[in-house]
Parts: sequence; structure tokens; C-alpha cells
Amino acid sequence: MLMTLVKPGDKVEMNLKVKEGEKSKFYISTVYDVLSDNIIQVQMPIQNRKIILLPADSTYYLYFSTKEGMLGCEAKVTERYKSDNTYLAEMELTSALRKNQRREYYRLDCAIKMQCRILKEAVKEEDLREMLQEVKYVNQELSMEPGVIVDISGGGLRFIGPKAYEPQSILTVSFYLDVEGEVKNFSVAGKVLRSMPFQKLKGKFENRLEFTEISDLEREDIVKYIFQEERRRRRKEKVGLDEEKNIDS
Repeated sequence: MLMTLVKPGDKVEMNLKVKEGEKSKFYISTVYDVLSDNIIQVQMPIQNRKIILLPADSTYYLYFSTKEGMLGCEAKVTERYKSDNTYLAEMELTSALRKNQRREYYRLDCAIKMQCRILKEAVKEEDLREMLQEVKYVNQELSMEPGVIVDISGGGLRFIGPKAYEPQSILTVSFYLDVEGEVKNFSVAGKVLRSMPFQKLKGKFENRLEFTEISDLEREDIVKYIFQEERRRRRKEKVGLDEEKNIDS
């Protein structure tokens, strides 16, 4: 199944499996090769222009971006080595490959313009879809508050704006992303998890939002955007590393 669905070059999100109370670690990488239906090679991730050498025997939740959609499983690092000047981790699957088995999401730091409006201070989940549809298609002329998304994931986002919101409030949020060369509009709803003054800008507030009304396609497009942006940054960082090596030599 793995060899059929996952291909070299597919993007993979790696979430370190940690004990309760420990801080999670998230990496973005690329499938280098699929050796069998339970053995895979991935490139060691790069962060801040440094290669992250994944510890041997560490276990990760893997999420593959494939033509069949997002596929997830658990896998353990069994070997580490260098091949053709590329640092690789060989990993053995320790669970079945399944669709959308995500527990947490990698957050991408960003600066994306957005607009939002409160739907209601408190709302029942069963009423949310009807409310969102009304806002999308009937009340387009109602005013929206501007803001800037400063990190985003498939599960939610954090934004800076001029207002603070009560926790559990439901907001509708609108923004645009360039997904694989196509600019797409996202109009989703989310629950406010936290709202507090933003220390770096007087009169601004930092708000963390968990998506509560979002389609599977919208969520997957957000994840695709994160993968492509991380890939672009990795290429830039790799160029920087290569330039440093040339200077040192």
C-alpha cells in the first residue's frame, strides 16, 4: 500500500511522538525513496539553515501530501546515513497508513492579510454551519475587521488585529493563499482559544483561533500551501548553506 500511494518527492510532515507534557517538534521534509511497503527514506529536514539529524529510534507521526490526499501513519527512525551528498533517515512504519489520521498540525510562521468578523459570543456547534452560510452568501456587505495572520496550520491560525475576543467566541475569517500557482479565497469559521494584548504593538491584540467550520478540501489546500512554502524556504536555505560551504572551501 505504501509503495502504491506514496512516491519519491512527496512532501511529508513529521511530528515527533512525545510523552504527555513534553513539547512537540514539527518538521517538513521530502520522501527520498520508498524501499518497501513498510520502509521509507526521507531527507533530513532543514530549519534555520541547519540540517536536523533525526535521532535513531525516535518515533514520528508522518503525514504525506499525495495525489490521494493526506495520508498518515507512525514510523520509527531505524538508520541514518549520507547518500549522494544528501542526509537521509530510513524509517520503518509502526502503524497502518490511513487517510487524515492527523493529531496535531505543523504551524507555519507567515504574514498574510486577512479579515474577520464575530459571528456570535457563544454558538452551538449544530447551528454553526447555517450561520456561516448566511454570512458567506447573504451578509457580504457587513463590515470586516482587518488583521494579519502570523502563523497558520491545518487546524487553525494566530492573527494580530485591533480587537480582543472572548474565548469560545466564533469568528468568520477570510484570506487568500497561492496554492500551487492558483490564488484561492478561504472563508472559514473558528473558535477563539485565546486573546491577549500584543506586546510589540500598542492597541493590537493577538488571537489564536481553532477552525470549527472548514471543508476537507480547504484544510488540505492550507496544508498544501504550508508544504510548498516550506519547500521554497528549504531551497533558499540550501542555497545559503551551499554558498557558505563554497566560501569556507
